[in-house]
Amino acid sequence: MWHSDNITTDFDSQLITYQSLFREQQALLNLSYNSSNKDRSYNFILSIPIADRPEHLKGCLESIFQLCKLYSYGGTIDNETEHKFYTKIIIVIVEDSKEQKYIDKDIKLAEQYRKKGLQVHHYGLSE
Repeated sequence: MWHSDNITTDFDSQLITYQSLFREQQALLNLSYNSSNKDRSYNFILSIPIADRPEHLKGCLESIFQLCKLYSYGGTIDNETEHKFYTKIIIVIVEDSKEQKYIDKDIKLAEQYRKKGLQVHHYGLSE
């Protein structure tokens, strides 16, 4: 799909098909996991250091969320306290903002994306 000799004007539809096939493959893998066949996909911990830039944090979180949604890497599971969440991606926000208004916005963003299904942890200056 990405090979220079194979670039077509229909790249967007090919990408949609590719993403759909990836989600289907992940769903089939999830069905095959049992006690003898464990999930061997990698766990990722993404660290986002942030200081006084809530819009940048929002862009990062949205990008990660879209990738999780489009590819469903590792699949999702249900949590008793929340809806489904993505199992293989953990995001750690490391706060270094000086002004409380930015800290509050970052905490709110972390909560918004937690509700969307990302595993987001926010650590402030005291942590």
